[in-house]
Amino acid sequence: MEGRRRRSFTDDYKRQAVDLVASSGRSIGSVAKELGLRDSVLRRWVAQRRDASPIFFSDGALIVFVSIPGNTVADF
Repeated sequence: MEGRRRRSFTDDYKRQAVDLVASSGRSIGSVAKELGLRDSVLRRWVAQRRDASPIFFSDGALIVFVSIPGNTVADF
């Protein structure tokens, strides 16, 4: 019996996926579906990017992630 092979993604691919969520105004679920990812994977990448870099530029737009106590990462 063969199991599923775990896929790996480059840091650049992850950054581009997170930038797509931030710049498109679409939900994480919508972008994840388009990219063939599970929502939870893309949501984790968004959270990691937010924690590593609270302010960053994406296609000329200033993106600011704001932490709200008691809330988890939500769809954009």
